[in-house]
Amino acid sequence: MLLDHCKSIFDNPFAFGCNLSLGLLANSASDILVTNNRILLQKTVESRREYELFRFATSDAALLHGALVLAASNWMKLCGGQRAFIEPTFYQHKTEAIRIINERMGDRSVATSDATVGAIACLVILEALNGAAHIAKVHLNGLKHLIDLRGDLHSHTMNNYLQRIVMIADLLTSSGTQSKPIFQENPPPLAKETKIPVSTLAGAGGNLIYIEQELGLDPEAARMFVELHRVSYLMEHNDNGTFTLEKDDLYRSIYEAEKSVDTLLRGGSCTARTVNSVLSNSGCCVIAANIYVYRSLRRIPLTSTLYDYMVRLLKQDIENVADTVRQVFPRELLFWVFFVGGSVAKGRREESYFKQQLAVSRQDLLIATWEVAKFVLKKFAWVEGWNEEVDAELFNGLMQVE
Repeated sequence: MLLDHCKSIFDNPFAFGCNLSLGLLANSASDILVTNNRILLQKTVESRREYELFRFATSDAALLHGALVLAASNWMKLCGGQRAFIEPTFYQHKTEAIRIINERMGDRSVATSDATVGAIACLVILEALNGAAHIAKVHLNGLKHLIDLRGDLHSHTMNNYLQRIVMIADLLTSSGTQSKPIFQENPPPLAKETKIPVSTLAGAGGNLIYIEQELGLDPEAARMFVELHRVSYLMEHNDNGTFTLEKDDLYRSIYEAEKSVDTLLRGGSCTARTVNSVLSNSGCCVIAANIYVYRSLRRIPLTSTLYDYMVRLLKQDIENVADTVRQVFPRELLFWVFFVGGSVAKGRREESYFKQQLAVSRQDLLIATWEVAKFVLKKFAWVEGWNEEVDAELFNGLMQVE
């Protein structure tokens, strides 16, 4: 049924672009039309069925999952009463698309294929349509790098349907972020080197306004997470070879991230965080961020006595506001805080405490798999692929705690 719904979206290439770009979502089976915006055209546009577009969308596993995610998202918008029914399927296809894409990033020939690029473009469209245009911008920047490795998006050798999907993703994202589209009708600069300066990846940090509005964090904490997210993005892609950074640039970025956290921690302001305009008297996210810098960015061994103090401090801070912390802090943010704490608490007295708290957060969010857990962690800051086996073991062990 979902595949049929997906086909109805892809049947009409213009409808695909217009519907996704402007929120005009149609269900051909029930003739329901949900109009979020109105568009005026200078002339009537004929509806043309192009079955090749549907064949392209179903030609590859990652691309198919990306297409089904869009179809599922469309369905949930049309049938609000059935959202609980379709939502598990939506997340299943989304996490599968992300998993396959991540697996392909290590092989340049596969990472830059039509199917992989198209799947990423589908996820960009999804984020832009669901009000997270600034997260879409992060993925769009990575998408542009992959396409630049191939050549020009507008080259005659590029798949026509792929061009349309990427352009739709670009236009949606630029509209949501009020910025210029990044794919223009001119060839990218010639370059054989894969090394790129950090400045060209500034968009990887997401957007301050988005983080403040979505999570309700105060401006200082929001800026801190923006910087952590940006540097984690650089670290991850430098690790997996998607692009190579100059060491000085990378070290400078880590230093700036550490400085943003240290300013809040040592300035004493970490003990009074505001979440959704409520003073929480808890700086747990800042303390956890400090641990994260040492663990995932500077990569100080977990045997260091540094973590003895930091884990104890994080536990004390959370216990001081134990009665209200789960009501005040966003659930996904608490999951990140407890996971960071739990990841360095192994073998320490605080280990059981963080496992118990993390298990509660996992149940609250109904996170069933490690892939979904990583998706939540990366909303804030996470270097996927580094220390993967240990982190996956920590998450899978939560089932025994419960």
